[in-house]
Amino acid sequence: HNPLGPVSSMACLHLNLATSNFGVQEQPAKPGTFLTDVCRGQPEWKDGSLLPPEGPGLGIEFDRELARRTPAQEREMPQLRRLDGSFTNW
Repeated sequence: HNPLGPVSSMACLHLNLATSNFGVQEQPAKPGTFLTDVCRGQPEWKDGSLLPPEGPGLGIEFDRELARRTPAQEREMPQLRRLDGSFTNW
C-alpha cells in the first residue's frame, strides 16, 4: 500500500524487488506525472510495471531547496461509507 508520493514509491519499489512473494504495488499516481521538478529520476512505467532504477541509493534525486519553495497541495481524501454508515476502505 503506497498512497504517498515519488520518494515513498521508490522505496516501496526497492522493497518489492527484494521480496520473493511480492504481489501488487499500489501507486497514488503514475510515476513521472507528480512532483517531477522536485523528485527527478522517478521510476519508468512500462506495460503496467515499474522498472528498476539504475542510479545509486533509491535512484531518485530529491531537490530539498525546491521542495521548501513549493507550496503544499491539499487534497480531499475520500471517505467511503457503507450503507449502514460505517467507514470502509478506500
